[in-house]
Amino acid sequence: MVSNFLNAATIRPYVAKINVSTLLTQWMDNPKNIELLSAEISKILKDVIQKADDKAVTSFIANKSKELLKEIKLNEVLASGLDIIVERGDQVRILNYIVLKLRGYIMENEAMVRQRVKKESHILIPGFVDNMIASKITNGLAKYLLEIEDDPNHKIRKELNEQLEQFINDIRSSPKWQQELQEVKQMLLDGNRIEQYAAAVWKHLQLSIINDLSQKNLRFSYI
Repeated sequence: MVSNFLNAATIRPYVAKINVSTLLTQWMDNPKNIELLSAEISKILKDVIQKADDKAVTSFIANKSKELLKEIKLNEVLASGLDIIVERGDQVRILNYIVLKLRGYIMENEAMVRQRVKKESHILIPGFVDNMIASKITNGLAKYLLEIEDDPNHKIRKELNEQLEQFINDIRSSPKWQQELQEVKQMLLDGNRIEQYAAAVWKHLQLSIINDLSQKNLRFSYI
């Protein structure tokens, strides 16, 4: 009688009525179940990360890095990076900073300029003349730097931009730059630096994941 009650034909209608998604949703509506699931998944992930073959993972990262590096044209990457700097106007901010600091340094060290002028001056030239020359030098340089600082269209700024554009073009198209950067790339590929970097990356990633899993449970959201 029991065997007849538990046969496939008898059970099938009951199984067909079971809504798995509804049951799963109801189960996950319980915060304790979510905490339990999170804790178990965290434990499994932590165990996988801890037992991972360091040499195999490092080798994988290193090989993929080498494959990527072989395909990269360093001259194009460098030139594109400088293009971004120019487009953002970073070279303008750098020049402004240098000019401002240089002008301040000159004005703060006028006494040093005066001593230098006296040292290079002829013994027959009076001291007040040396002082006048020193003041002319410091004031003239400070004034010129102030002009650069205040004038966005100053000749120096235009020349800097032109030189920077030429430099970028040289990096992008000059055979000399291509050869030099290719040698740098080949040096990285031939040595063991990539393996060292890969090992460091994996160790940092491994410790970060383990630390994160140890401090808190994973949180999951579902629809």
